[in-house]
Amino acid sequence: MYVPPGAGGNFIGLHALWCGSENLHSQLDGVHFIEKTATNEFKIPRQHSTLWDLHNQKSSDHELMFVSMYPELKKYHEVWNTFFEFSSGEISRFSLSHFFQLLREAEISISAYEVLTRNFFWLPIFDYSMFYSMIGGKSEKLDDYCKHLMDMCWEIHKKENKDLRSIAHYHPGLDFKDYDYSTDIDTLCLSISGCEDYITDLMEIKSGSQDQNHPNELPDGIRHAINDNKYDQQKSEIVVEYKKVFFKNDGDEIRKLYKFFGNEEYFDKNTNDITAKFGQYHKDNQKTLHDFCWNRLLNSGE
Repeated sequence: MYVPPGAGGNFIGLHALWCGSENLHSQLDGVHFIEKTATNEFKIPRQHSTLWDLHNQKSSDHELMFVSMYPELKKYHEVWNTFFEFSSGEISRFSLSHFFQLLREAEISISAYEVLTRNFFWLPIFDYSMFYSMIGGKSEKLDDYCKHLMDMCWEIHKKENKDLRSIAHYHPGLDFKDYDYSTDIDTLCLSISGCEDYITDLMEIKSGSQDQNHPNELPDGIRHAINDNKYDQQKSEIVVEYKKVFFKNDGDEIRKLYKFFGNEEYFDKNTNDITAKFGQYHKDNQKTLHDFCWNRLLNSGE
């Protein structure tokens, strides 16, 4: 699922992917999501796998458990330092140290670098495409590394007949020219058409004026536009409208989100409660916009 920054991806994930905080806690062994009530912001795990519990990837013991449970997946969990044919035709090692070096040279955000280096074992297994954003096109070899890892995470789930559900900001083809997944996967886009200024303002508040194109720099106080996600709409089989989900509180449109993640039965049993929560989230966003002190900006961008 593609949800641009500021458009409620974490809130949607909490409810449509995880079916609420209680289910999230029970499925991930009590892990807590973060709610920043001052800005109506949520932070939650944005993917779910039936191949492996996302919560169980914190130590080398978990890596050993995965290897012993899935010996037939050696191609994936031992990808580092295997030989690989790069797009240039060169055949050389798929080197972890070289990958890290290229990430640094591409000036990937510090937070993304920390995630990718800490979780290197899991890069071919889970969807880390959101962390590769904004470095596409900076190095042909780095592009090859990222594309191969993005392909592998979907291939490994298909091979084992398991589900991987993920919420990213954009289709990776936006950053990696002409890229598309090597495996057929279902895709859904939350269209922000007609709501770009509204979402830009929300992103301004919730990110602290952080330019998403320069994540290593301090917030600059400038309003950075979140543009209409037309590319993601074109690359998606299903398009759901932000305006209908939040401004109109359209139950049928909200149900599409739950159905995409295989949770339509949960929605049908709890429709009134769910639509009320989506409605309250939107009201809280509007209050956040109304109460925000816009005078603190150095430049409104208008």
